Amino acid sequence: MKYSHSNRIITMMTMKNTLKIVSFMALSLIYTNANALGIGLYTTLTNSGDADWEHSTDNSTVNRDLDQKEIGFVLDTAIATNRLFNYRLQVALTDVSYDNIEMDGIVLTNTFGFGVVRNSDLRFWIGPQVGFKYLESNDDTDMELVTFDLGAATGLNYHIGSTVSLTAEAGYKLGYGVADIGSTASSNEDDFDYEISENRLFVNVGLLFRFGRDKY
Repeated sequence: MKYSHSNRIITMMTMKNTLKIVSFMALSLIYTNANALGIGLYTTLTNSGDADWEHSTDNSTVNRDLDQKEIGFVLDTAIATNRLFNYRLQVALTDVSYDNIEMDGIVLTNTFGFGVVRNSDLRFWIGPQVGFKYLESNDDTDMELVTFDLGAATGLNYHIGSTVSLTAEAGYKLGYGVADIGSTASSNEDDFDYEISENRLFVNVGLLFRFGRDKY
C-alpha cells in the first residue's frame, strides 16, 4: 500500500496527540507520588532486533538489522516502597544503526509497573511500556525518523542501602513510524518516505537514588 504524504501527516499527528496524552498522565502520576520518588541513570546492555523499511513509491521492503544504544535519566515512583503500582519515566540519548544507516536522537519510555514481589531487599515488577523516539542521520542524507513504541517489560530493583538501589529490566518492543529523506539529498523535489516497522529485545541496567518515603 502506498504511504502518501497525507497519511504520513495523519500518522505524525496521531503520534503527537498520543504523546500529549501520555505526558499528561506521566505528570499526574509524578505529582501524586512526589513524596516517594527515585531518580538515577541507566544504559543498555543489549537492544537489538530488525526493522522493515517499506518505500512509499514502489512498495518495496528492505529488512534491516537494528541495534539501539541508550544512556539517560530514569525516574521511578516506587523503587522500594511497599506499593503495588509504579510509574517509570526514562529519557535518553540514543544511537541507532539500521544496517549501514547510522542515526542518533532522543528516546522517551513510559513504564506502568506492578510489583509482584516486594520485600525489604528487592522489588520485582512487570508491566506495559509506551514511548517514542526521534532520530536524525549522522551524514548528509538529511534523514529524519520517528517511531511510536509499544512493549512489555519485567524488572528487578535490588536495594544495596537505605537510599540506593540497582535496577535491571528486560523486555520486548514493537515500533511503528516513518522516515523521510529530505529533498536536499535528492534531485527529486519530493521526499522519499518510508514506513517503518520494528521489533527488538532489550536489557537495561541502572543505578537509582531514593528520596522521601521510598523505602519498604
